[in-house]
Amino acid sequence: MTLGEKIQYLREKIPLYTQSKIAQDLNLSIPTIWRYETNQRIPSLDILVKMANVFKITLDDLVKDTNYATDVNASRYISLHLKINKISDKNIERLHHYIDYLKSENCI
Repeated sequence: MTLGEKIQYLREKIPLYTQSKIAQDLNLSIPTIWRYETNQRIPSLDILVKMANVFKITLDDLVKDTNYATDVNASRYISLHLKINKISDKNIERLHHYIDYLKSENCI
């Protein structure tokens, strides 16, 4: 089962818990929830923690036995997310400028 399938499965186990309702509870858009459930987007660590709380399960239970737990890209994403949390605001702004530069050069 993929992470998206698990999110959808857990959401549907709650009576009348629609994508609209979980989006509202997590302060996200409905299309974002749809992208999570269809594996087109990976939730951030913060969102995964919030989802685990909504579903009344542990974060480990949410991600274990899914492709997410062993996906190299996901582990890189989590690692990057944890590193970003340690970056100063000034350096984050520098990264934004660098990303803007890369976009202007059509590198990304």
